[in-house]
Amino acid sequence: MSNPILKITMVGPSRVGKTSLLAAMYKELERELSELGATFVPDARTQPVITQRRTELQTLGSGHNLDVSNIVSIQGTQDKREYDFILSVKLENSRTEKLEVRFIDMPGGWYKGNQRADTELAESNVSIWVVDATALMEQPEEETDIGRYHTIINDPETIYNAYQRAFEDKHTDHLIVMCLVRAESYVREDRQYEMYKRLEKSYVPLLRQLKRQTPTLNTVEACYVETVGSVIFQTFRKTKDVLLPYATFRKIQNKTYSPSGCAKPLRSVIAYALEQSLVAKIIEVNKTVKRIDIAIENVKAADTLWNNFWGIWGFETDLTKWCNIHNKLAIKHDELVNIGEGLQHVLEEIMRNKQPSDYFIFNL
Repeated sequence: MSNPILKITMVGPSRVGKTSLLAAMYKELERELSELGATFVPDARTQPVITQRRTELQTLGSGHNLDVSNIVSIQGTQDKREYDFILSVKLENSRTEKLEVRFIDMPGGWYKGNQRADTELAESNVSIWVVDATALMEQPEEETDIGRYHTIINDPETIYNAYQRAFEDKHTDHLIVMCLVRAESYVREDRQYEMYKRLEKSYVPLLRQLKRQTPTLNTVEACYVETVGSVIFQTFRKTKDVLLPYATFRKIQNKTYSPSGCAKPLRSVIAYALEQSLVAKIIEVNKTVKRIDIAIENVKAADTLWNNFWGIWGFETDLTKWCNIHNKLAIKHDELVNIGEGLQHVLEEIMRNKQPSDYFIFNL
């Protein structure tokens, strides 16, 4: 059996921090999974890119300069990038079960109607919809209580339209995880619930429309992360070089780079991946078993002698063995049980670490 691939699309407008989130969150989940006898590591092509982005974040979050405005200077994605990770789970029989996890990061501008973006989103199993918490929370409008720059920075209508195009006329069990990034200031002020309520107010009408179009759409979860940890929001700035206003941050004295909560969106993704992997293996085995049953029925129908003595002389057992050999079964039932137990163990531990207080479930 080839290793299944879980495709995850990082969704969001330009410069919202999609790649930075990926760089921050994988390391935290890697530590968590290692305690469960599993590993989550980038492949040789992904490793240097993710390491560089993480180093940039660490430098910004650990610098001595209190003005960390340069946090916005980390360049966004200019073309589609794929980041591949391998999730490996050690089983009791010394086998290792592997699942390839592929993150797809596209330029935010593609979501305005690029067919490549629509295709990638339609073909992915999961998407992480990244939302800038500062734009949602700061300088709220009196009428809506939503940040004045939320619409132009997070551009929810454009992202919704991309989902609508991608899922049109499709039955999908796609999982959406909404992730509030740059949430340091609001966690520090204990305003997490307020973030969720504003997120709900802004996005639920769009998500309900999407649910009506695609009834099989999975539950939408939301969480927040502190991408750097050692900074707090300072102000919004506008320059001639950057068309959109952007948030600047102030370094907290005596605090170094300390991202927090970054494993939360990946916990949801990996739990979903493990569930899908188990289902895929069961389906694949069942298809193989079905082929054996068909082969047996064909022999019974074609061979009068075998048909007359079927079940009397035990030919069914021998024929089943023959079909197993010649169909080259890639996995046996006892192996499936072993793989299932191994993956199930990691899945249960991840779900145990998913504290209900860390997530907000949208009522669609």
